[in-house]
Amino acid sequence: MTIELCPAESCSKPGTLVCAGCVEPKARYCSKTCQKSDWKKHKAHCAGAQMHNCFLIRALSTNGGIRDADHVEPFDLKSYGDTAAEPRELMKRLGWPGIGMDAKFYSHHDVDNGFYFVYTTSARSSPHNEIASRCCGSTIQGDVAVIISGPEDSNDYDETFTKTELLKTLDFYRKASPDTVSNERERSRIERKTGISLDGVPSFHL
Repeated sequence: MTIELCPAESCSKPGTLVCAGCVEPKARYCSKTCQKSDWKKHKAHCAGAQMHNCFLIRALSTNGGIRDADHVEPFDLKSYGDTAAEPRELMKRLGWPGIGMDAKFYSHHDVDNGFYFVYTTSARSSPHNEIASRCCGSTIQGDVAVIISGPEDSNDYDETFTKTELLKTLDFYRKASPDTVSNERERSRIERKTGISLDGVPSFHL
């Protein structure tokens, strides 16, 4: 068996840490330190650093050592930005019988005007999507499509994002509460828009 060496400059240690964003062949580093030092060179061809307007989160089992990264794949929408055409494209290309419940979750970034909007399938027999359920705080079945959207009164958000950024957010929700994060982000958005502090106002859901 051939042992792959860490690709970082001046490093000759065995590479055991797999880059989460890579597709085959995957870069393997000896440590997070080497991975970080090699990022400027590696990101030019790393799949996780490429920008897309939509990603799928597949409803695969999380048992058996399957990582979050193995569930996520790019799925660029030709109709992105057209709220009527997006669902039709997803149903046609993915074979969904219809669109299910609306769902969303916020980025791991502290301040973010946009959010991840989640398209779900209406197929009732679909398997449980553990990752999407974790991030949205509700039970979600089947594969989902994730895009960046925002409130109607704002378009101050990027339309494309990377697999690496999405994976950081998926990991963030291993500990963070979706309801708590959503409440904090909506409060912050309203305060920025109105200039009025909401300190002392009870929690609310928007």
